[in-house]
Amino acid sequence: MVDRSRRLASPFGGPALLRRYYKRVQLASPVWLVAHLDPSSPELGGAGNILPNPADIVISASFNPLHLPFRAGALHLHAEAWAGSEEDARVIADKANVFLTLFHSAEASVGSPGTDADVKALFDSLQVKQEDKRAVLLATVPTEVLHKLAESPDQMPAMAPPVKQEQLQKSKQR
Repeated sequence: MVDRSRRLASPFGGPALLRRYYKRVQLASPVWLVAHLDPSSPELGGAGNILPNPADIVISASFNPLHLPFRAGALHLHAEAWAGSEEDARVIADKANVFLTLFHSAEASVGSPGTDADVKALFDSLQVKQEDKRAVLLATVPTEVLHKLAESPDQMPAMAPPVKQEQLQKSKQR
């Protein structure tokens, strides 16, 4: 019984979904996720806006220190959505790229590129592309962003100036 539990706990002997996609997890990733997502599921909330049909998701993060001290390194995020067809993968990649374009356009229209260079580097590093039946998102999170989040998550610098309460109420009334 113990031997069987060890085999099932291994990514090479566990559920079929894990066996199929574990090789897509980045080497030496301490944090990873392999899941099947159905956009019609109410638990996903807004993910149905990006996923046209059910897809398998592989997300992994690995730390790559550029040099010591470790604050100089970066967390590399790699997310893949394995769609049922190349068309579905293209739709996912296109929708994600539209979101990124809207974000960058909003940032430019505010007239302030943001006050935190590390946060700006994170958003500038975001890339989405389609490769066959999968949409791939890549991002590099500078360790300074992680340190700032750990020190005071409520004080994380915003990319744009804060919206005043009056502006928020006016936009709700429209």
